[in-house]
Amino acid sequence: MTKDLGKIKFKDGKYEEAMPYFQQALEILKDTTYERGELITKVSIAATYNQMGIENPQYYDSALTYLLP
Repeated sequence: MTKDLGKIKFKDGKYEEAMPYFQQALEILKDTTYERGELITKVSIAATYNQMGIENPQYYDSALTYLLP
């Protein structure tokens, strides 16, 4: 749910408002075994940082660890 709210804010160009929703979703997902959801949320966070002009390779790198063996 929080990730979906973040997506809405992101699509509206409200990146600063989207970030807390994505971060909250990531915290919730860390307590589960839903790795795909965690990956998607990390990519969303990275995309939001990118749109805000902030380079934060931490989220790109951690998301890629799920994709690469």
